[in-house]
Amino acid sequence: MMTVKVQNKVYLVAGNANGTVRFYDDQFKAEAWFEDQNLSKIKSISFSRREAKGATHLEKEQGHSTFRCPDFIVADENAMVVQLEAKIFEAIDKNDKKGTTLMLGIQSSIIALAVHPKKDIVAIAGDKGWIMLWDYVRKDAFPGQSYENYSKENRDNKGKEKGKKDVSYTCMEFTPDGEQLLVATTEGRIRIFDPDTAKEID
Repeated sequence: MMTVKVQNKVYLVAGNANGTVRFYDDQFKAEAWFEDQNLSKIKSISFSRREAKGATHLEKEQGHSTFRCPDFIVADENAMVVQLEAKIFEAIDKNDKKGTTLMLGIQSSIIALAVHPKKDIVAIAGDKGWIMLWDYVRKDAFPGQSYENYSKENRDNKGKEKGKKDVSYTCMEFTPDGEQLLVATTEGRIRIFDPDTAKEID
């Protein structure tokens, strides 16, 4: 679970084992839910830092909306990545309730997502020790990034003791200015990378 603040309201957001995402208020009352996305168990959710959008036609007709939230991206255990918008929640037509599939067919489970605060880019971390930047508008890997510093082989060569368990990622986040990518590991470290060069910052 995670929280997201929209204006003066804070939602508790849950990604569930059945592939749904639910928004709860501070009384744990369901405010909105996103279903029918053909997702499996939700592994990660990341929200855009851009302005929250309204969910419904009522915003135009009556000057208000029953539900607002920023666009967000979810990943499931089968490495499917989908972009969801608030307007999907109250859509009537089944085809309008579908999110936008950004990525499908990665051969390892996704551990974490992080949306860039200023660019149309999402960082994706996999359980095999890789991280990539993905342009979700162009639907292509961000150009110029080899991310060898993120690879399992490179990471393990930096002092891993023989017989010690593999280190994996737990979560990650861009700084507010988008200049750094912070990555947390299962060994309790926070590694800082420059997204433009894929180099670790000491």
